Amino acid sequence: MPKHAFKLKYAPHFNMFAHSAGEDYVDQLRFAAEVGFTAWEDNGMPKREVALIDAYLSVDDF
Repeated sequence: MPKHAFKLKYAPHFNMFAHSAGEDYVDQLRFAAEVGFTAWEDNGMPKREVALIDAYLSVDDF
């Protein structure tokens, strides 16, 4: 899928791309970055495991 340059800061959230990227949250972040998203919404972040948050940080396209 080609990367798109969004003019607004659209912020998808987890499971919006589960059909395209799979159930893994990090894969969903990577997919979103690959198609041009530059923002992300995760209201559940304070309750997430630190290891998962560190994995989010490994996605360098955001």
